[in-house]
Amino acid sequence: MNDWAKLKDILKEESTLLSRKEKIYFVILVGCFVFLFLLFFQPFGVNNYNSKETITLEFLLAMLLMWMVVSLLLAFNEFLIFPMVVKQPTRGKMLSWIIWSMLWLGSGVFLFYNYLGAWHDFRLSSYFEFLANIGALSLFPLGGLFLYLKIRELRKALELDHPYTYRAGEDEFLLVFTAENQKDHFTLPLKLLLFIESDDNYVSIHHLQDARVTKTLFRKSLKSIQEEALHPALLRCHRSYLINLTHLQQIHGNRNKLKVFLNHVKDPIPVSRQYMDSLFALVSQSSQIG
Repeated sequence: MNDWAKLKDILKEESTLLSRKEKIYFVILVGCFVFLFLLFFQPFGVNNYNSKETITLEFLLAMLLMWMVVSLLLAFNEFLIFPMVVKQPTRGKMLSWIIWSMLWLGSGVFLFYNYLGAWHDFRLSSYFEFLANIGALSLFPLGGLFLYLKIRELRKALELDHPYTYRAGEDEFLLVFTAENQKDHFTLPLKLLLFIESDDNYVSIHHLQDARVTKTLFRKSLKSIQEEALHPALLRCHRSYLINLTHLQQIHGNRNKLKVFLNHVKDPIPVSRQYMDSLFALVSQSSQIG
C-alpha cells in the first residue's frame, strides 16, 4: 500500500518539458532515425521481405515519404495536440502522453503504409502488430530523450545560479555556537555567516563584519557543528567545510570535481562525492528551507 502511495506521489510530481526549439530538433532527429533504421535494417518486412535487401529507388522514395509522414505526425502531435491536452504537465500525464503518442504514430504509419500498398494489409491483427513494432522502435528515441533530459537537468544543477529563498524573519535568525568546554559561546546572524572551515581541534568561522570578510577561531569540531543542525541552510560539503546556502552563488564542475562559489568569497570551495547528493537535494528544495 505504501509503495502504491509513493507511486501516486511520483506520478503527481511536475515533469520536465522540452522547449519549442528542442521539440523541433526532436521531431527532426526522430524522423531521421526512423528513415535510416528502416532503410538499412529493413525490419518488419518494409521491403516486401526482399531476401537480397537491395535498396531500390522505389524503396528509397517510400522511406523518404515515411520520414515525412513520421515527422508531420510528430509535429502535429507535439505542437498542436499537446498544448490543448496537457495544461499542467506531471509525470503521470507525460506517461499517458507517451502512450498516446505511440498510438497516434502507429495508427498514422499503419494507414500510410496501407495507402502505399493499396490497402493490402488493412486488418485488425496487422494494426496491433504495427503498434507493437512502433512501440519497440520508439524505445530508441525515447531512451535518447530521457538521457538528454537527465544530462540537461544535471548541467542545469551544475552551472546555473542557485539563490536561496528567504522566509519571513529569516534574515535575523541567530546561530549560537557553543565551545567544547560548554562555557564559551559565539553568536552570529545567519545572514552574516559564509562558511566554516575545520582547523585541527578548532574551526575557522568565516563571516561578514562591517561589510568585510573576517574569520573567528573557535574551539569546536566541524562534525559537532554539523550534528547540532543549527539551521537547514548550513550544509556540510566536504570533510573540511560547512557552507551557508544563503550565500550560495553557483555550483560548477561535475561529479569528479565539483566546487561551489559563495557570495563575498573569492576562492571556490570543494565538494566531496559523499555530500553531492545532499547538496543537490537541498538546492532543488531551497524554497522549502527554513
